[in-house]
Amino acid sequence: DVTSTAFTTSTVDVTITQTVSSTTTTTITSTATSSPTCGVQLVSNSDFETGTLSPWVFSSSGTGLHALGAGDSSDYSVELYATSVASTAVITQSVATVAGETYTFSFNYKVSGGNAASYLKCGFDNSASTSYNIIIGSSVKGVWITYTGSMIASSSTTTITCKLGTSIVAVVYLDNISLELPC
Repeated sequence: DVTSTAFTTSTVDVTITQTVSSTTTTTITSTATSSPTCGVQLVSNSDFETGTLSPWVFSSSGTGLHALGAGDSSDYSVELYATSVASTAVITQSVATVAGETYTFSFNYKVSGGNAASYLKCGFDNSASTSYNIIIGSSVKGVWITYTGSMIASSSTTTITCKLGTSIVAVVYLDNISLELPC
């Protein structure tokens, strides 16, 4: 999804005049279009509307599982859930970034179950180990909430990780996971 474009199109007219025994004029026109440098969604299948998890990678411990559920105003979201002590359900995706650039990160989440020991942690493998923690027990249940933050990339590849951790039955839905360089 492109939320904003920053395309640049340039046209250069070059006139070459050469005098020999007659005058010849040649005009060369060149047009170049650059790719957008900001406002471009870097996360693939950010809204899970492909009906699959791919290219996200799922891992878990204990009873951690995932499924696709109804999304926030869309057909799909990813559901992370666990049903026992010390269980986790994790999704990850690596994206291309530029070291030193600050990116905007956002996602929608909906909590369906969990307690004060249950949490959702979304973060990055950048040098600052930036992460955002949501305590599920204190979150409003059954309502989509949007979270927005930022992170500074420390390399040409950044891995996004969202993890549900719990000690009892906990369920959280994620949708519209976005990472982009703001314009």
